[in-house]
Amino acid sequence: MRAVQERKREQDAAWQRRWEHPADPEVYYALARIQTRAGNLASAEHQLQRAVALRPAWPEATRLQGRVRRLLDGIDADGSRLVQFAETPGGVGNP
Repeated sequence: MRAVQERKREQDAAWQRRWEHPADPEVYYALARIQTRAGNLASAEHQLQRAVALRPAWPEATRLQGRVRRLLDGIDADGSRLVQFAETPGGVGNP
């Protein structure tokens, strides 16, 4: 329970910094890392888009952005699918 509360406090503080410093790419990147760890990939992607818009060609942010996009797309870095569905005889959903 304590770990959950600590993560919530960390997340709340990151959102507060984002509102207080809307032109700071570091704030967006930090929030994206927190969101990524929490599994909130769509939010993380949005924060990374803003970070890279404020600081183009930022290697760490663009690298994390690529990872998040691959996770959202279900594609690994080598181009393979992260999730494979077994084929069923007669097609999907057909017995």
